[in-house]
Amino acid sequence: RCAAAQFRRQTLMCDSHANRFAKLALPLLPTADHASPQPSSPVRDRRRLKIWEMRDHLGCSVIGTCLAESDLKKILRKLKVQVPPNLPSHDLHSQFVEAVEKDCPLARAVQKLLDRRHETIIRLVGRTTCEQDLNDIWDRAYQSGRIPGAYWAFQTHAHISDALFRRIFGEVHMLSHVLGRTTHATAQKASELEARIADLEGTLARRSRMQRESLAERDSRIAHLETALSDLRGSMAVQTPTTNAAPAGKVAIQHNKPARVLIAARERARRAEAQVAELQAEVHRLKCRQKTLTTKVAVHDDIVDCPGANACQLSVPSGETLRVLYLGGRTGAVENLRMIAERASAEFQHHDGGKQEAVGRIPDLIKGCHVVFCPVNCISHRACLLAKEHCRKLDKGFVPLRSAGSTSFERALKELRVTD
Repeated sequence: RCAAAQFRRQTLMCDSHANRFAKLALPLLPTADHASPQPSSPVRDRRRLKIWEMRDHLGCSVIGTCLAESDLKKILRKLKVQVPPNLPSHDLHSQFVEAVEKDCPLARAVQKLLDRRHETIIRLVGRTTCEQDLNDIWDRAYQSGRIPGAYWAFQTHAHISDALFRRIFGEVHMLSHVLGRTTHATAQKASELEARIADLEGTLARRSRMQRESLAERDSRIAHLETALSDLRGSMAVQTPTTNAAPAGKVAIQHNKPARVLIAARERARRAEAQVAELQAEVHRLKCRQKTLTTKVAVHDDIVDCPGANACQLSVPSGETLRVLYLGGRTGAVENLRMIAERASAEFQHHDGGKQEAVGRIPDLIKGCHVVFCPVNCISHRACLLAKEHCRKLDKGFVPLRSAGSTSFERALKELRVTD
């Protein structure tokens, strides 16, 4: 009976989402109104909506977009609710979606967590009344990857127009499909690489065994030839001068033949060693690529607010000092960042990202450095895009940072892999 009741609840929930999508499908067709938003009508309702008051029952979309599975378990632990260790993710998600449809302690805990986590964007959307400004706020949040906070803020404000509401819901809905396809393709490629690595490791093991056998055979042949050479030298020493001329040619021929065999054995051994070195390098390269793809899959499995700083591979000529360029950030923290760079034996340069210094100086500064650090939360969008484009053209390292704090910069600087 419990399984039937749960299935009935999930069926009703799916019907609700299907009706919601059917309502949104027709207005989402390309029209002139959707391409160029019209000025908003006078605001009639400026209040915040609770999660159980949201229009069209979008609890499933909000829970899936704004909260990770770890957040859901944290809320249950805070409410002292026992969570089975083997509870499927879908069941946990479904229980939360059903709970937030009504006013209850769990729904209030979700409301409190999201309001506290995204209070800045909530205040910004709440005091903005112009339809075009609201569209711009959503565009900036979507392009910078801060979708969870913006989605929560727009869904819980009553003054958001229906056109903007449909647009935001449609973009987030399609984003989930794109991420699903990307995750599947990346996982498939990682699986193929694992199979290829296994094949190469098997080939490497066979080649190594053949090399060991070849080297053993070579050593045995060398020992045999050295023994034969020693015997020949002993026999030549006991021969008389009168009979030395005739056997000399025969001894020379016998001596030349072992030498030729020895040279051929050494050449085969060198070729086998070169092949083993090439296979080891190929296996190492594939393992590094597999590790990168596995990291991408893990990132797609959970929702993150910002891409963060990933370690990059830098090539610094031997004898040169690593030169770093820091764009944007807070003016008062520049000296602290400089001290961190000096402790890491790196030269530090700073550009404020266009606040007082000209943005046109950024390409020249990038030419003289090896890597560019850019805090995405404390720099203009124009300066960040300009730096990223020139780093790609000049083959320089570009590391986006989660924040403008010194800790984020120090961690990213330590994770750099510098080679000659």
